[in-house]
Amino acid sequence: MDDDPSLLCSVRVAVETPLAAEGREPVIWFKSRPAHEASLPIALIHAKPSSESYSNCGSIPVNVPANFLAYKLRPVHCGPSVIFLNAEDPAFYQMKLVNPALTLWVLCRDDSISGWVKRRLWEASFARNITLRIVDTGKFELLATKDGLEDILYDGLKIDMPDIVLVRTGASVDYFGLAVVRQIEKMGVTVVNGCQSIEISRDKLQTMQVMAAHGLPIAKTLLAKFPINLKVVEDNFVYPIIVKKSSGSQGKGIILVKDHEHLEDLADLLDPKEPLIFQEFLSHSKGRDLRVLVVGGRVVTCMMRVANKGFKANVHQGGSVRPVTISPQVEWLVLEATRLTGLDIAGVDLLIDKDTYKICEINSSPGFEGLEKATGFDVASATLAYINLRMGLYRIPRRRNAKPSQTSLEVEVEHHHRTENKTLSSSSEINL
Repeated sequence: MDDDPSLLCSVRVAVETPLAAEGREPVIWFKSRPAHEASLPIALIHAKPSSESYSNCGSIPVNVPANFLAYKLRPVHCGPSVIFLNAEDPAFYQMKLVNPALTLWVLCRDDSISGWVKRRLWEASFARNITLRIVDTGKFELLATKDGLEDILYDGLKIDMPDIVLVRTGASVDYFGLAVVRQIEKMGVTVVNGCQSIEISRDKLQTMQVMAAHGLPIAKTLLAKFPINLKVVEDNFVYPIIVKKSSGSQGKGIILVKDHEHLEDLADLLDPKEPLIFQEFLSHSKGRDLRVLVVGGRVVTCMMRVANKGFKANVHQGGSVRPVTISPQVEWLVLEATRLTGLDIAGVDLLIDKDTYKICEINSSPGFEGLEKATGFDVASATLAYINLRMGLYRIPRRRNAKPSQTSLEVEVEHHHRTENKTLSSSSEINL
């Protein structure tokens, strides 16, 4: 089609939510411009359903710059404010802003701009005149010198530092990934979430230790190493028992051990180098849990996850979701757990034990596709609003290539430590 942005175009598709039947028509306005400062005309499109449950609910108009339509938008609508443009052409997510207010890195395990979360964050950033770049922790090289932590390379080249970094490496972040986060922090860049809080939340046992030390309700947990002492396990738990890796997410690496024979078989298959976590199975919570999302010290939304089969309620394992409300007491519990881990953004998982809740896990990089589809709450925009809050209301000076504030320290080698005027005849002359 013609690239002239003055063209007005419209696309009509169905909508996912029954809000259209109520006459409510949310509109999204893009404040930024992809190529120049001049105002662009607006094109009208209609949001598309991502499920069949709302297929007869009409349509909701969405306003976007007309030239966006060249990128083959496939918009979906999940509630009063969640509108995902979902461009088929990946070039859409490479558009540049002329004069961005902020530069944001999203630190991930790969730099592809794919999937619901990355693309939703990009669209929310673009709408707020924020340049978002997905960066891969594995492509960094870190350099510490006598002049300080001023050098960080990406793909072998020096790179301008951003104003702020959002860490979304997940629970499987390794030593190197944590080192990258730590160095970026020490270079004076604002990081959400910080290295120390990620270290706590990625380790499921450490998370439980922190919660238990402050008297918060948790599922009984045991860390075991190879070879597993079956008697200790059976003295502290009744079957069935949850067995999981010490780190992980999305319901992966979790097994329900039903009896003694099953546990013996599992013990024979274990990696001797990989410790395991044993956790009590709460029968009242079988197949369901609560995921509560915290952003910037407040609960923003909550859903119940229900397993289609088995005991794993995680959405990535095929579970279904529905929105729920929580009491002030549960909200306090979630916020206190988040505070103790130091996380700015967290997904707190609660299990149900008869008439009480118990903390299961705390995730530093919570996925939110299921949350947005279940609740209609705009998690991406809430995240970017918090990013803006952390950075302040006005454009800040760039930290790029900033020199360390302290002068480097040099200590002269003592005379009797020098060897240039003395020939060492053998290694026996060197006393350590």
